[in-house]
Amino acid sequence: MKLEDLIPLLEQAGWREFKDSFKKADKCFSKRFPSHEQCRCNEGKDKQVEVYLYELEQCMPSCMIEVHGDMGGNDWINLNRHGIADPDVQTIESIAESLLQTWDFAVKQHNQPK
Repeated sequence: MKLEDLIPLLEQAGWREFKDSFKKADKCFSKRFPSHEQCRCNEGKDKQVEVYLYELEQCMPSCMIEVHGDMGGNDWINLNRHGIADPDVQTIESIAESLLQTWDFAVKQHNQPK
């Protein structure tokens, strides 16, 4: 699937485009997911997942999906899955949910009494 075909499908699924100058992606999208552990510096907001789309010459599109945040005590974690070839919305949503489950587990483990 070409990026130009994927972009409207992501938008229909609730993903919002944003500008990012660090990853050098062709397009960037984010979406908030309720019912997951919050980033400690963004309390009150649902956890956000970011998708970075790349369209390389002579290759199929690919993407990186990322979840990051403060688990508490200024201890940050960055989880990502990259090199996802020819992504579609269902694959992106499934990987996002898997990364969020890993995030939830990491936050709960981090914040257990020692």
